[in-house]
Amino acid sequence: RLYDAKQLHEAISGGGTDETAIVEILCTKSNAEIEEIKEAYRSEYESELEDDLKGDTSGYFQRLLVSLMAAGRESDEWTSDKDRAMEDAQKFYDAGESRWGTDESDINAILCLRSYCQLIETFNCFEEIAGKTIEESISDECSGALKEGYLAIVQSVRDKPAYFARRIKECMAGLGTNDSDLIRIIVSRSEIDMEEIEAVFLEKNEQTLLEAIESECGGDYKRMLLALVTMQE
Repeated sequence: RLYDAKQLHEAISGGGTDETAIVEILCTKSNAEIEEIKEAYRSEYESELEDDLKGDTSGYFQRLLVSLMAAGRESDEWTSDKDRAMEDAQKFYDAGESRWGTDESDINAILCLRSYCQLIETFNCFEEIAGKTIEESISDECSGALKEGYLAIVQSVRDKPAYFARRIKECMAGLGTNDSDLIRIIVSRSEIDMEEIEAVFLEKNEQTLLEAIESECGGDYKRMLLALVTMQE
């Protein structure tokens, strides 16, 4: 987790805040992973990660990060509760469709504390109530880092490899390649779920991840990324 801790420190202490990096690291982690990152950060920088995040962020986005820092997500040991999911989905609808980003305490509590299987049930119930997906609602009603944070949680709950495959594609889209984000994703996932990410990337883009790196990157940088992607194979 030292790599994640260093990436967060860089995101906080660099010129301006790299909210994309913060979202990508913190919104996709389990309780245990967050605790490990906090400990690594404390050891490396003699400072508390939560305090540094508070000092460098503000508003609703800051409160989302503080909720995540609590590392209080329920475990997936129990099956989902449909009644509770419907109740939470209604809270999403009430706090969201009318006024996303003005009363986010219920939303933060649900997204940061419910287990993954409970959240999937809640997302299904939301679609029944609202007639559209939770992702569509967030995209319509939120903006900036808060939107990216909420979407990262929802998408990584649904399918974490798909979330990272999308982020990799975004790093390569348009003019030039977002090198720092691409390196961070591939380094951090290389020994975890890179094979699954590769499979989703191929399915979504009709191109292998290795082919995409070959066409978008060059030199030692390209060779390093290719080596990391093939590490699990």
